[in-house]
Amino acid sequence: MIGDPKQAIYGFRGGDIHAYLQAALAVDYRWHMDTNWRSSEAMVEAYNGLFSGDNPTQPKALFGAGIDYVKVQASAHAAANAADNLLAKGAAMHY
Repeated sequence: MIGDPKQAIYGFRGGDIHAYLQAALAVDYRWHMDTNWRSSEAMVEAYNGLFSGDNPTQPKALFGAGIDYVKVQASAHAAANAADNLLAKGAAMHY
């Protein structure tokens, strides 16, 4: 099974967090990816700070019981991320 519980919350896209958690409990072993290949080091540090529960101002279980977060590192090639480079140059974000 390949999955990310942070993305399984999108019910409008067919995600089912409860099915994910149930399937994750049914396996003998889980592998965790430890490298983010798409985001800059600054973004990865921000994700780790938000989701790890290390920040005393954030709730310990941001997503609820049963959903663990494994800290990751940015790849050595993440500095070439185009979106981050544009933001660093002052490009405006549009939502």
